[in-house]
Amino acid sequence: VQKPDDLLLTSDDVPGHWYKVDLYLELGSINMALHHATEAIAFYGEQPFLVKRLALINLVLGNTGTAKIYLRFLTSIPFQADWANDYLRRLDLDPTLSGDEELTRWRQLAPTRNDLIPLPAEPMLLSLLDSHKDNRMACEYLIAHYMLSRNLQGLAGNFYRLEAMGWKS
Repeated sequence: VQKPDDLLLTSDDVPGHWYKVDLYLELGSINMALHHATEAIAFYGEQPFLVKRLALINLVLGNTGTAKIYLRFLTSIPFQADWANDYLRRLDLDPTLSGDEELTRWRQLAPTRNDLIPLPAEPMLLSLLDSHKDNRMACEYLIAHYMLSRNLQGLAGNFYRLEAMGWKS
């Protein structure tokens, strides 16, 4: 049986951190993505996928120096070296990487308010939507959360969000 918080992979099992990195990054919860990437590295070691995500997350946050450390590490890893060297070269030309579409998209989704502790699903998703009302993934997760928790009042009260994103009721 699915529980409402299952959407955000809230279980405390070790493998969960690995999967949460991309989930939170795509939702726009950049600090939570950073937290889970760091936790996953602690459990799994310096896996190239995780180090790559740490580099990207730090670039999104503007921590260029930290990102360069991870990128330099990746230059010694087969199948990652070209990608890392490309980012290092691009950073020399444009330290903010303002032309990188993926980084720009994640930066735009990042909340204007950073909570110091992880929030339960509903407040976190509402916070993301308060920062960026066009965050489609956060909206869809919020609606799914209300459906799974059988919160009809919350569901009905947020239909306007779906309509604003082009969903027809």
